This record gives sequence, C-alpha cells and structure tokens, in this order.
Amino acid sequence: CKIHGYTREELIGRSSMELEMFANPIDRQKAIEQITASGQLRDYEISIRRKSGELRHASISAERILINEEPHLITIIADITDRKRADEALYQVNRDLKSAIEQATKASAIKSEFLANMSHEIRTPLNGIIGMTGLLIDSNLNAEQREWAKIAYTSSETLLSLVNEILDLSKIEAQKMALETLDFDLLTVLKEISDLLAIDIHEKDLQMDCFVQPDVPRHLSGDPSRLRQILVNLGSNAVKFTAQGRISIRACLENEDEKKVRLRFMVIDTGIGIPADRQYILFTPFGQVDGSTTRKFGGTGLG
Repeated sequence: CKIHGYTREELIGRSSMELEMFANPIDRQKAIEQITASGQLRDYEISIRRKSGELRHASISAERILINEEPHLITIIADITDRKRADEALYQVNRDLKSAIEQATKASAIKSEFLANMSHEIRTPLNGIIGMTGLLIDSNLNAEQREWAKIAYTSSETLLSLVNEILDLSKIEAQKMALETLDFDLLTVLKEISDLLAIDIHEKDLQMDCFVQPDVPRHLSGDPSRLRQILVNLGSNAVKFTAQGRISIRACLENEDEKKVRLRFMVIDTGIGIPADRQYILFTPFGQVDGSTTRKFGGTGLG
C-alpha cells in the first residue's frame, strides 16, 4: 500500500499488471521473459508508477508457485528510491572530484611550465647584476664602498639562490629535494647573513648580535645555502615584527662524534612574539596568528 499509494481495498484481487506497476514496458517484458524461463526473478530493478503518477525506483523479486494446479506469483517489492538518489549523488561527487583533480593537475602543469619559462627571464638579469657587481668590487673603491658592493653582491647571489629554489618547487612537491654536501666556513656564512640583515636593522634603529659558542666547529660539510636561506628568512621575519630592541642569532653545539655534529641555531628577537597556543599556525600554509598583522606588518603569512 505504501509503495504503490493504493488502499488495501484497492489492491486486493488485482494483479501488478492491472495496476500498470511497470513504468517502462520494456522492463515488464523482460521480467515476464525471465520468470517464464526460470520461474523466478531476483532483485530486478525497475521504475514503478504509483497511483498518483509519481515514478519511484523499486527492486522486485518473484517466485512462481502452483496453487490448485494454477500458476501464481509471490512478489516482493522494495522501494529503493532513496538509495538510488544517494548513488546518483555519490556518482556526481566522484565525477566532480575527478574533474577537480584533472583541473588541478592541468593547473600544476601550467604552473611548472610557467616557472620553467620564468627562470630564464629572472636569472639572466640577476647574473648580469652579479657579474657587474663583481667587477665593481675589483675596481678602485674605498673600504666603505667595497663593503657596500660586497653586500650587494651577496644579496644578488642569495636572490638567485631563492629563484632557483622556487624553480625546484616540483621537486619539493615530489619529496625529492636533495640537500647538497659542501665544505664551508660557518663564521663566513653567519657574517653574510648578518650583512644581509644589517640594512633593515639599521633602518629600524635596532641592535643585532651574532654569537657562536667557542666549542662550535667552524669548518663544516653540509648545505650552506639552505642554512643561509632558513636563517635569513627567520632573521628577516624577526626584524619585521620587532619595533625596538635587539635581534640575536646564536649557534651552539648539541652533540658531536667523529663524523657528525648537531648544531642548534636560534633567532631571538624582542618583538611581539607568538602566543604558545597559536604557534601551530606557523606550520599551516599562508596562515597568520592574527589577520591584523598583515595590515600592520605586511607579508602573506607563508608559514
């Protein structure tokens, strides 16, 4: 009664054929053929038309039996409309997801192609700046001018290194970014970092110190460009969020054996700081502790 929309009295004594239960004549014909051939029907999905004319999805199972030598059908009907709608919705979600993945893949390919093409446009003038600055350093400059030229040279090299790192984005996404192993002088690297930060620190009338514990080895083997990148990023951020006071870069020895040393680097500032319960945001892309900091201090919150 509930499935077909008829009262009990309307249904008693009438067959499914009389009710015109099958909305599609082809479904009706196939059901008859299958019952005739095997005497039964199992979970056959059809569209049915209710008394009101509404179409519903149903699953029918039927068994042919004999009563007083006359054939009859015992039929079980289940309304599966809600399930079919859920299946269709899930199919649509999967199709939309597949489309989104395809679009994201296409966008990623376009981005990678753009970065590859952009690399030549950016690196060519940067190499020119580095070359000309190198020639300037070798010319007749006084000590102060030569120091300024060296800072410009180091800044240009750092910028070129950052551009190359951006172009390595595809490697980072594929988790195939490899660290270099080069011999370097730690004090030289830290001096370069201090020189890079010195201009902004001077403009904001801040103080700066760089302290290396006496037991820290000076000559190391590792990736100085990555170390420089990290400390410059942290140092620049410290300068940005410090209105007055001091920026400190410190290096200390945690442990050492015959082949390896573990060093701890710290960038300490007297700026606004980050509340302990908000520090996790540092590790989310484009997240900031407080949206107002963007308006006051600038930046996109790279995390």
